Parts: sequence; C-alpha cells; structure tokens
Amino acid sequence: MESTKTKLEKACLGVMMMSETDYPFEYFSLAEDDHNENNIFIYSNRLNGPVEIISLEYLFRNMMKVYSDSSDEEEESAERFQNLMNVLNAELRSVKVYRIGIMKVEVYIAGISLEGVVEGLKTRLIET
Repeated sequence: MESTKTKLEKACLGVMMMSETDYPFEYFSLAEDDHNENNIFIYSNRLNGPVEIISLEYLFRNMMKVYSDSSDEEEESAERFQNLMNVLNAELRSVKVYRIGIMKVEVYIAGISLEGVVEGLKTRLIET
C-alpha cells in the first residue's frame, strides 16, 4: 500500500503552479497533528507576513479551465490539476491552502492524513 507521501509526489510530478514564474510542488509534513497559521509559520520560517487561507478549488480555479479553443497541452494541464486536486482531497481531510506573503507568495496545501499528521504540498507564486 502506498503512503500518502508517495501518492502526493506521484500526483504532482510534472505539474507546475502557474504564475508569473512557474514553480513545482514539493511534499512536506509537520510533526503536529493540526494545521493552523502558527504551525505553518513555524514550518515556513516566516516570522510574520499576511496569511490568507483559501480553498483548494479557489487556488486551482484557473488551472482547471478548459475552453473550446484550448490546445491539447492546455487540456492535459487542466487534467493534471484536476487529478492533483482529487488525490489531495482523497488522501487528506480538512484541506486548507495557506498563502503567505504578498508578491513572493509561499503556498502550503495542508491537511490531515490517515496517519493523523499534517501532510501536503508547497509551492510558490509570483504576483506583481
């Protein structure tokens, strides 16, 4: 049986978070059994900064759109993001997305795994 870590790493393989600069997703886990702003701040080594908590659907909303004139590559990318969201929702409960920062935004997608620990994926966004 595959671990949550393995399933998340497989699901995000080749998926890039699109912003002004594209970034890959990386697996992370916390020793804590609760994900909240303080635990995410400690893990990220950020002492302060604005934190916005959003839904996974909101984070991926533009990446999963397909239009009638979308290219095959755009459709494949949308399918990869849909698959990633499905795996995150299947493997983690109480999924939250933490956005830390303003222009150089650190993004933590965190939830509680079946093992009872905080696990998820992190990436970055550049928004100017």
